[in-house]
Amino acid sequence: MSPREFIEAWQGSSSVAEVAKKTGMLKKTVRVRACRYRKVGIPLRDFPPVEWPDWDELAEYAESLLPEGAVSTRIRRCDDDEEDVEEPSEIEEVEPGV
Repeated sequence: MSPREFIEAWQGSSSVAEVAKKTGMLKKTVRVRACRYRKVGIPLRDFPPVEWPDWDELAEYAESLLPEGAVSTRIRRCDDDEEDVEEPSEIEEVEPGV
């Protein structure tokens, strides 16, 4: 993707997630590229801050939905061969107004 195409995608989007969808890039790659562009003086728009889920509340909710007698663990190491294992803060970005 050319710099002009990236800038057009960025300026025409409302979130990093939207830029990632438009460009086919990972959100992390989009953030890094935008940071580099800003460092050289490209005036990219700012997006509203992301509201993160309340992980404790979600854990309690998940627990409440377990069938009686089911075994669960709150902390579990995922298998190394799982694809796209992300930190909890990267799992879901809640966009304002959604």
